[in-house]
Amino acid sequence: MKLATNTIHPFIVVGLENIIASCILFFLSRNRKPIVFIRKNIYEIATQAFLLLVFGVGLIIISIRNLPAGMSAVVASSIPIWVLIFNALFYKKAPNFKLTIFVLSGFGGLILLVFKSFDSSEVQLKSILCLIVAIISWSYGLFRLPFLKISKEPFMSSAGQTLISGLIYLMIALIAGNFSLAGSSNSSLISLLLLSTLGSCLAFSSFNWLLRKVPSTVVSTYAYINPVISLLVSYFYLNETVTKYSLVGALLVLLSVFFVIHFSRADL
Repeated sequence: MKLATNTIHPFIVVGLENIIASCILFFLSRNRKPIVFIRKNIYEIATQAFLLLVFGVGLIIISIRNLPAGMSAVVASSIPIWVLIFNALFYKKAPNFKLTIFVLSGFGGLILLVFKSFDSSEVQLKSILCLIVAIISWSYGLFRLPFLKISKEPFMSSAGQTLISGLIYLMIALIAGNFSLAGSSNSSLISLLLLSTLGSCLAFSSFNWLLRKVPSTVVSTYAYINPVISLLVSYFYLNETVTKYSLVGALLVLLSVFFVIHFSRADL
């Protein structure tokens, strides 16, 4: 994402990424009446598209242009903590003492990352706020998806969500006058292709499919792997600095996420 948005406007990146992915998913789907499916489930598809792909991914793309990619991924790894909070709020079942301790330690790690890994410029503070809102939006979308009818057809659901969000992004880019690929670098174009196939198409569909099989709290453990890989790739490939505060904050967040999932499994 960081490479793709270097020379291509963020909304063009995510718009084309989702449109390409939706075309592939519609083609591979066994459902031969995609328009009928979308029309019957338009509310659920549209609300999930906004929560996950518009507010979620969109704000992440905006924020990551001004923040280190590795640290942004670690902040995003707090998703299981937010899912746990939504479970407590909607089920009115407060987490036990151990879970509370680990949730608080996770937020402590996030605070350490935010205030020690980034500078205090107005641009970065706004980017951090966008990132946090994006994570909360994505977490709520993850939490509510298993309760929706569209979860029974994950690939069609993914196709509908990526189509709607892709059209929204391209429309915004067109209105803003940024609808152009002129001057795009090869690395940005290759990154766009990878995001479309491996990201929106394969990973997002797998994410929706998995939510049919296991609870959302467990699905959110995918956040374990993202920050570790992102920190390593950002350090070796993007030459981003990894400070001692970054490592301590990242360790707190990841340990918190691990134990939140470990101790919450007894309640699943």
